[in-house]
Amino acid sequence: MDQVGMVKAIVELIAAVIQFAAAALGAGLVWRAVRLRRNGDASSDGS
Repeated sequence: MDQVGMVKAIVELIAAVIQFAAAALGAGLVWRAVRLRRNGDASSDGS
């Protein structure tokens, strides 16, 4: 494997990791927002 091919493979791997991390972070933020909204509605209804 030549150096250019290795650099390309590393760049693609890093891009895939960043994409996966961004997707996981986005899903976590959405999940947290939904849970907070649900808990907020429940507490406001209770009071």
